[in-house]
Amino acid sequence: MNAKPDAAGDGLRARKKREVRERLYSEALTLFRRDGYDAVSVNAICEASGVAKGTFFNHFPTKDHVLLEWYQRLNAAANAAPPPGPLAQRLIALASGFFDVTLADPDLWRAKQQRAALNADFRKAELASDAETRALAAKLFTDAAADRALAGGLDAESCADLFVAMLSGTVHDWVLSDGAMDFRHAVTRRTESLCAALAAGV
Repeated sequence: MNAKPDAAGDGLRARKKREVRERLYSEALTLFRRDGYDAVSVNAICEASGVAKGTFFNHFPTKDHVLLEWYQRLNAAANAAPPPGPLAQRLIALASGFFDVTLADPDLWRAKQQRAALNADFRKAELASDAETRALAAKLFTDAAADRALAGGLDAESCADLFVAMLSGTVHDWVLSDGAMDFRHAVTRRTESLCAALAAGV
């Protein structure tokens, strides 16, 4: 006779697995912030978490994937539909989610930008984030067109492409400035200029 599955035991194992993964993630971020991403080894993360090295690789293929999870969690929080209001105000609110998380952890953000050039998984995550932002922005441009806040004949999808390109370019400029650029001011000014040009049909 086959034994029945132990649902309670399976649930406990799954919970413990999630707890170990979260501990690895949390301890790794603490070390990244304290010592710098490049200086932290997998061994150091395991020691801080109280687990064997093999346990780390059961949860994350590489150290980069801890940073990737950080980036994906931030994007999930940042990509939220803004409240009603004028188009520029709504787009700035959408962008604010990104400059808030960028400025909150600038060293980790710069590490993410560097790893993206080398790791295809980061590039895939960036493309997914851009697609989500583009969809949210397209909805805002569609609403603006219905309210006659855009020049006639403009396509919401193309406008959203311009917004995402502007936002990505501003992040890139901020990284190249090593954080010296006023990111919030640049995003606000560029978003307002973009909306003014689209309203005028430039």
